[in-house]
Amino acid sequence: MKIIAWHKYQDKLSIKSKSAISKSIIEELANIPLSLRQNSESEEFTNQIKFNLVKLGYQNGYCVYTCLKKSKSNKRKIEIDSEREKLLNEIDNIVSEAKKKYDLGDHNFRNTEWLYDIHWYNDDADYCPKHLTLVQKAN
Repeated sequence: MKIIAWHKYQDKLSIKSKSAISKSIIEELANIPLSLRQNSESEEFTNQIKFNLVKLGYQNGYCVYTCLKKSKSNKRKIEIDSEREKLLNEIDNIVSEAKKKYDLGDHNFRNTEWLYDIHWYNDDADYCPKHLTLVQKAN
């Protein structure tokens, strides 16, 4: 994922969007550490963006599809893959909390991509998506 530039996040009042979801996405991505943003093509950065969007999706009552990437780097493979496992474990906790708060049925987080990089959706009893709130694809 290549980021051309980051706009400086100032506060909630500076976001010029009428969409509550858009505002919450901007606020959530503003929490990504500067150290990760400096290497915008790393698996760590991509996984952190996806993690933040997964967390936000579940906090808003959506089911989520995305795939946290394993390391392609030989130098830092153990470190990156260990961080990925920590994020996946935290996602399990987030899903458990969301199931208590929202009617997500038998939903389990799907650590896989389906058409795009990330989806927020609601589905029916046959697991057919009936509403897509967010669909994101990296370049």
